[in-house]
Amino acid sequence: MRVLFIGIGVSVLWASHNLAGQITYDYLGPNRYRVTLTTYTDSAAAGVDRCFADIEVWSVIGGTRTLVQTYRDIPRANGPAGGGCQAPARLGIHLRPRVKKNFYIVDITLPGPGLYELRYSDFARVENVRNMSNSGATSFYVGTLLNNNPFIGTNRSPLLLNDPIDDACTGRLWTHNPGAYDPDGDSLVFSLIPCQQYDPGTMQNPIPVGNYQYPSAFGGSFTIDPQTGLVTWNTPQQVGVYNISILIEEYRNGRKIGYVIRDMAIFVAPCLNRPPIIEAPAETCIAAGSLLQFLVRAYDPDAGDSLYFYLNNGGQGFNGPFQAQPPATLTPNTFPLLGYRPPEAQALFSWQTACQHIRSRFYQVDWYAHDNLGYRPPLAAHRITRIYVVGPPPTSLTLTPGPRQVTLSWSPPVCRPDSYLIYRAPAPQPYADTPCCRSPLTGYVLVGQVSGSDTTFTDRDLEFSPRYCYRVRAMYRGALSCPSPEACIQLPINFPLMTQDSVHTTDPVAGVIWVSWNNPLVLDSTFFPPPYRYTLERAPNWSGGTFQVVATGLTTTGYLDAGGLSTTIQPYRYRVRLIDGTGREVASSNTATSLFLTTQPRDGAVLLQWEQNVPWINDSFYIYRADPPQPGTFVRIAAVPAQATGRAIFTYLDAGLTNGQTYCYYVLSKGSYGVAGLRDPLWNASNKACEVPRDTVPPCLPDPTQYTYEADCETYRVHFSWTKPDSSCGGDVGSYGIYIASAPEGPYERVAEVREPTRTYTWQGNGSLLLCIALTARDTAGNESPLGPPTCFDNCPVLMLPNTFSPNGDGINDVFRPFIYRNIRSVRCWIYDRWGGLVAESRDLNRLWDGLYQGRPAQEGTYFYLIEAELDTRERRIFRKAGSITLLR
Repeated sequence: MRVLFIGIGVSVLWASHNLAGQITYDYLGPNRYRVTLTTYTDSAAAGVDRCFADIEVWSVIGGTRTLVQTYRDIPRANGPAGGGCQAPARLGIHLRPRVKKNFYIVDITLPGPGLYELRYSDFARVENVRNMSNSGATSFYVGTLLNNNPFIGTNRSPLLLNDPIDDACTGRLWTHNPGAYDPDGDSLVFSLIPCQQYDPGTMQNPIPVGNYQYPSAFGGSFTIDPQTGLVTWNTPQQVGVYNISILIEEYRNGRKIGYVIRDMAIFVAPCLNRPPIIEAPAETCIAAGSLLQFLVRAYDPDAGDSLYFYLNNGGQGFNGPFQAQPPATLTPNTFPLLGYRPPEAQALFSWQTACQHIRSRFYQVDWYAHDNLGYRPPLAAHRITRIYVVGPPPTSLTLTPGPRQVTLSWSPPVCRPDSYLIYRAPAPQPYADTPCCRSPLTGYVLVGQVSGSDTTFTDRDLEFSPRYCYRVRAMYRGALSCPSPEACIQLPINFPLMTQDSVHTTDPVAGVIWVSWNNPLVLDSTFFPPPYRYTLERAPNWSGGTFQVVATGLTTTGYLDAGGLSTTIQPYRYRVRLIDGTGREVASSNTATSLFLTTQPRDGAVLLQWEQNVPWINDSFYIYRADPPQPGTFVRIAAVPAQATGRAIFTYLDAGLTNGQTYCYYVLSKGSYGVAGLRDPLWNASNKACEVPRDTVPPCLPDPTQYTYEADCETYRVHFSWTKPDSSCGGDVGSYGIYIASAPEGPYERVAEVREPTRTYTWQGNGSLLLCIALTARDTAGNESPLGPPTCFDNCPVLMLPNTFSPNGDGINDVFRPFIYRNIRSVRCWIYDRWGGLVAESRDLNRLWDGLYQGRPAQEGTYFYLIEAELDTRERRIFRKAGSITLLR
């Protein structure tokens, strides 16, 4: 998209020079901050070196932004004095022969608490940036959101310690680490956004630059690690200058409190050289109190190169272990480490961790290496090691039984936790222990939490079960420890246990379920004299509802419930009550719910989902299918391993089927209590469910990062193209829907359908480019995807005025009016003489002044005009311009 340009005449007034930059700030006191604008510019561009800069401060309330103040003429603060800058401005410093780094520092005072946006813009970026249109005439913009809120405490922006100017080679892996850290210890999240443009005279808010494309559009994958900020391009393919924009969001206690937008330049050139390689762990975990050691090695695959190996930024920042107490160390510790013949260097990392190092976030160590500085360009490598320090778990867990309760006690760890979390399972559960202890506690449920000063917990109101197992984890400042060793307790089985709740007949009104249970293994027949009988009770669904008596006086441990059940639409749960010879209730059993199976059609497949809620552990599920024509014969087609108790959901996709045919299924579970003397294994069948495979899933959308578009402001034509969706989810796409709206939020109107293999669309506007285009993908079965993210365009207003006119009645240049204009909604023009007297006023764009004053021809000479134009753009923008016009007769 062509960029907004408003000027006088047709001459080029400005050269382009902006490469990169960002805005950061430091807290000085209530409502007071020190703001630092850092820019990187092409010092060879003539007449555009910025000795002074302006920074805008905008109040942000919801979606409304209001200009609070513009800090003008902030002097450049770095580099030598003198030269072409008037004191106190300085000259900046050269990072390279044509790259200058500039600091502009100003102390600001805000009117009060609130969100504030700090903005900086300059009229042009460097020319010929590959991944945007007309970069030399596109304004440069960086912004930062400042949260001035006394209730969240002192707030300083993230700091970026590595310069956003870097080199890459075609065909070579490229990485870049912005070296970001937060001095307040806030969490940072990194993402890529389109580069922005902003013109304070014509734009209310920044907008993406025209035709922006991520570097991946020019070959290779381009990604950013959202946790560390490491940018990777694997691998550049085309020579040129590329701009990217990194959004660094700042979170405190899970709440977003600010951001910094950094703009960066990447110079890609051809070269035969290869970058260094760094070998270091990407991630490791250590228990607090333990010694962590590992060797870091850097080498260059080109044997004749030199190698320079660094601890990047000296390990500065809250994320680094080198500022912790006690700190980590490196041996040797003088950087850079040099390697030559062979180009190799290595260092030993050591850290004696302690309790105060425990936290949920990782500690980040940034490694950096480059080859010969004399190379153009020199090649570099970045590597990040993330270190998690986890708290030690409690030990010596013991269990003591009581009346329908178990009391746990444990020994506290050497580090004082904030709290303990208690987990329970009905049987021993294996745990795949790792240094980070990220494996889920499969089979366990959280049953309680106590403070870090407690070392006991009583698990009350337990349902009858032959055995319970427990683990305890400590919580340290939001970080969980590894689980304690497992402790289990065997309870006397002096109550009945449910063993089967198996669907016998599937029917909407005449379903049947087989229910069975186990007699108590221990029973005091003197206190509870025989004969014994059971009362069976039933309730609908997995939970809730009221238990109703199904049968009484049962002398066996099984019952076929044929009480008009709706087994096609819901499961049923059961329990029994044991009654002795005197009519007293001895004990009630636990509860068990029937397996319930549902199906969903897919393209050539059926998705099965079943849910359990049982007191035993199911270790396997067997899938049975009856093929068409129905009724068919059920054959086992698959086994799904599990270790599940309680309520759990499982799925299985049966693929390779024929659309339009009916397939029927049921699931058979195999489980056990794992206790000697009880029935083992326990088999339970689900209801039967039938399904007809058909394609009901819409294809995925084309990748929005691969969209390309060309918007012509003069012809009002947009040419839009995209790539085919990923074959795994969009292989059957047959067409694309083109939807148009005037605003991003819609409403959208379908204007065209483009059939494969065409993946382009051209829209022709009528005097305006105010539109948003969004795509859908439709497969050959007619399934249409949701609307994709819109791509929005804006008009490019132009207003070019002459510097002379001659109202002499010859029909040539008789009226002062624009000789080129476009997308101007309305205009007001005031004409003044050289003494400031108002000569004329007009609202007619084609007749700003006819050369008359009070109805008579004005004298020849120079007059001055003030123009206020409302632009025809997406957001309301007012352009104001003052200039001079010469009247000739």
